[in-house]
Amino acid sequence: INTMMVAILPVGAILFIGAGLLGAGTLRDLSLALFVGILIGTAATIFVAAPMYAWLRQNEPELVKQAKRVQQRRAGAAERAVPAAQAKA
Repeated sequence: INTMMVAILPVGAILFIGAGLLGAGTLRDLSLALFVGILIGTAATIFVAAPMYAWLRQNEPELVKQAKRVQQRRAGAAERAVPAAQAKA
């Protein structure tokens, strides 16, 4: 997101200030194309690339080991919680 903001600010300045005040049609066309491209690229990175990266990494050995450890700890915590809940009843 920070990189997108650094890229979009100068392009936005060219689009809104340069093309608007100077009336340069070529600047407007170029900066509009850059502006739209940066926005679409950022959205694609956030909503497509990040989930795809997570999906591709889910079968890595280290992440599988970590998931198993988490499941074991959850099962142990659930077993300890059941007797405590029965004792209160």
